[in-house]
Amino acid sequence: MPGRFLKWTRENYEEDKTRVRSTTLKLMCKTPQGPRAYYRAVVAPTTSLLSEDEQKVEDTKKRNLIVGTLLHELLLEEKQNWFVTEARRNSKQWLDEADEYGAERLIKPREEREIFVMRDAVMENEECAAILRKGGMTEQTVVWEEEIDGQLIQCKCRLDFLTDSGILIDLKSSMAVDRPKFNEQIMTYGYDFSAAFYGRGLLSVPEFQGHKLRFLHLVANKFGYAYLWPLSPTWMQMGRVQVESSLRDLAECLNREQAGVPPKKAWPDRQQQSQLTLLEPKEWQVAQSNYQAGRPISLDEHGE
Repeated sequence: MPGRFLKWTRENYEEDKTRVRSTTLKLMCKTPQGPRAYYRAVVAPTTSLLSEDEQKVEDTKKRNLIVGTLLHELLLEEKQNWFVTEARRNSKQWLDEADEYGAERLIKPREEREIFVMRDAVMENEECAAILRKGGMTEQTVVWEEEIDGQLIQCKCRLDFLTDSGILIDLKSSMAVDRPKFNEQIMTYGYDFSAAFYGRGLLSVPEFQGHKLRFLHLVANKFGYAYLWPLSPTWMQMGRVQVESSLRDLAECLNREQAGVPPKKAWPDRQQQSQLTLLEPKEWQVAQSNYQAGRPISLDEHGE
C-alpha cells in the first residue's frame, strides 16, 4: 500500500503503538546493544532500574522534549497551549493542576521565557521567518509499509513543516550555537537517521515519488539564536544507509522470533557478542598517562 497522509493530532500519533517510528527504529543502530535495546524499549518494555541521579537526567530530557513540543505548537500552529505553575513537581497543587491541564502542559516561568526567547529568535532571523511565511503543511503524519524479507513493517513519521515547494523542515530546540556543535549533535542524536526516515516516508506518498528531497534543520536555542542549517547529501546518504540497515535487522529479528527462537537469541545484544574484544586506551589517554607519570610509555609495550 502506498504511503499516505493522516489527519492525526499529536496525541493520536503518540497513542499509536502499532507502527515503527524514527526514535525507536534508530535504537537498532544508534545503541551499542542494537536489537536488544529495541526489544527492551518496544517489544517487551522493562521497568526502569535507573539510579536517582540517572532518573534526574532522564527527567531533564523529558522536560526539554516538552518545551520543544510547546515551541513547535507556538511556531508552527500558533498555539499557546500550556499552563505556568510555580508548584513543586508531584506536590498536591502540581498533581491537581496536572489532572486539570495535563502534566505535559505544565511548565515553569523559566521554561515559558525560554519558549518565547526561541520563538522571537526564529522570527528575527529573516531567512527563518521567510521560509515559514511562504506557506506549507505543518505537523503532518505520514504512514507507510515496508516489505522486507517477508515482513510487512508498518511505519509512521510526523513532519514538522513541509513547504509548498516540497522542502522538509525539522524544528530543533538545541543548545548548539554554531555549526560544528550542531554537527556533533547530528551524530550523537541521530538527526541524519531521522531526516532519512522522514524522507523515506514522504517519498512513499505517490505525489512525492521521484521528488528531489531537500532537508533543512531550523535550530533555535534559549540564548536567543536561531539558524537554518541544511543537511548535506553526505549526511542524508549516511542516514539512508542506517535506516535501510535497521529495517533489515528488524525484519531479521521478527523472522527469528516467529520461527520460535527465544527472545535473547532472536534479539541479540551486539555489545555482548563482542565483549571479549580487548579494551585499548586512546592515544590521548596514553599521552595523559605519560604526563601524569612523568615518563613515556610506548604504545607497543604490553603488561602481562
